Amino acid sequence: MSKLLTVAQQEVRFHLSQRSFYITLIAMPLVFAALGALPRLQNAMERAPLPPVETVFNLGSETLTAPVGVVDHADLIQDFDQFQPFESEESADDALSQKTIDSYYVIAADYLESRQVVEY
Repeated sequence: MSKLLTVAQQEVRFHLSQRSFYITLIAMPLVFAALGALPRLQNAMERAPLPPVETVFNLGSETLTAPVGVVDHADLIQDFDQFQPFESEESADDALSQKTIDSYYVIAADYLESRQVVEY
């Protein structure tokens, strides 16, 4: 029995002296916590409301009464039925100052990553 305790004591000392033991001791609970949190985060993302600008761009059956311009640097909008397209912000700003449109949106070139849309 004393040989068994001696071997167990040496094994414990060996593993406690290893740096990988402490890394695993901390990393494993974090991995399990992250795996448990992923489904909750996915559910929260699915239930999150759309940003207001995306709601405007997905109007479907509604018709905008006021003319609205759009400068689409990301080339995302294919159907300009409800928007007046502009090639540059300068031309949209000129139309805004001449009162031919009430407002315009500028969609950033990296919109899919940044979700950046500016309204003027």
